[in-house]
Amino acid sequence: MSSREEWKTIDRYLTEALDIRDAEMETVRRKSTEEGLPSIEVAPNQGKLL
Repeated sequence: MSSREEWKTIDRYLTEALDIRDAEMETVRRKSTEEGLPSIEVAPNQGKLL
């Protein structure tokens, strides 16, 4: 398994383990995009660890 594949596996595990799905945050992201705000953010699984 390559390093990239390993990181994808780790990211998938953390996303599932931390239950990162958040409908409210998805709404905020959508509205931000509609208003033309730049997309500056960390990945949800990394943000959960912060």
